[in-house]
Amino acid sequence: MPGKWLLAFARLVFSPAAISAVIEPTIGDMRIEWSDPDADASAKVRAKLRGYVAFWTIVAISPIAFSRLSGSPEIQRSNGMSAASSIRLMLILSVVGLGAGYLYGRAQPVLYRSVAVIQIVQPRVPDTILKASTPLSLSDRMRATEATILSRTRLEHIVKEFNLYSERQKTEVMEDIVAQMRRDISTAPLKGDVFQVQYTGVNPVIVMKVTERLASFFLEESLKDGQRRAEGTRSFLESEVEETARRLAEVNADLEHAGRGASAMPKRLELEVLQNRYKELITRREEAAAAVNLQRRQMGEQFVLLDPARIAQQPIGPPVFVYTLGGGVAGLGVAMLILLGSFLRRFSGGRGDIEGAPA
Repeated sequence: MPGKWLLAFARLVFSPAAISAVIEPTIGDMRIEWSDPDADASAKVRAKLRGYVAFWTIVAISPIAFSRLSGSPEIQRSNGMSAASSIRLMLILSVVGLGAGYLYGRAQPVLYRSVAVIQIVQPRVPDTILKASTPLSLSDRMRATEATILSRTRLEHIVKEFNLYSERQKTEVMEDIVAQMRRDISTAPLKGDVFQVQYTGVNPVIVMKVTERLASFFLEESLKDGQRRAEGTRSFLESEVEETARRLAEVNADLEHAGRGASAMPKRLELEVLQNRYKELITRREEAAAAVNLQRRQMGEQFVLLDPARIAQQPIGPPVFVYTLGGGVAGLGVAMLILLGSFLRRFSGGRGDIEGAPA
């Protein structure tokens, strides 16, 4: 029958009166529900769980509950714990806490993390050649690249390629799995133009491979991004050159009609301004064309792998013994609270006896 060890524990802590009045009826209700012939296995498990919860709830609130138990002076007088009972209570709850902490620690997933370090290498040509393509800051480059790399299409491809989150794939939709993978990926700037990419998972080898893949995406995307920016700058300057040439033709035509009179002076000034702008745009267009050529030859600003991903040798997170010790401390703390409540009950009861005694 269930509840035997609970009853044995209660005899070490509570008085016989408290056991017969409260503990035994609680365990008896659990046994009656558990032994119901019509109950299936799941119903019996639920009955045991309810009984255990009820028992430990009584243990936790016993200093207050027993002190307010009306009509039972024997329980109130005898509920005070002796020194031996107090020590046993602390030992038992500490052991229970140690066991619970150990089981909780073993239930936690063992996670590993791999890190790749990437550096932004400046162009290998004078800055004057690339001034038409304004470089972004490190944080802006990282955000722009992350937006592409962490897209659902990219991450879903990685999930399927490495069979990540295999158990969750059986019960969850891919959108939720991709969202979890985004949480397991992180990037952070380090020093200067250096930043790191890291991924966390359960298999150290797979974690390393996924980190390698993510780092390669950063390298590839940096080249594409540089080419896109250079092409965009050149395309913009081409349109500006064409528009300025059109305006020059219009001003020249207006100037011919105006002749040499005073009305021609504003047109001459406008023509001079447009000619200077046209020369500047031509120069910038040539620089933009050179920037595009350099990006295609991979000589412009780009990401370079500084430190490749490695297989993690140790898991991250607290080891099991930390959870075990934490559970032991928590169990000891519960025992101390119970003993403190018992002491306060006895102390307040004693003061009441003294104040109520006849003079």
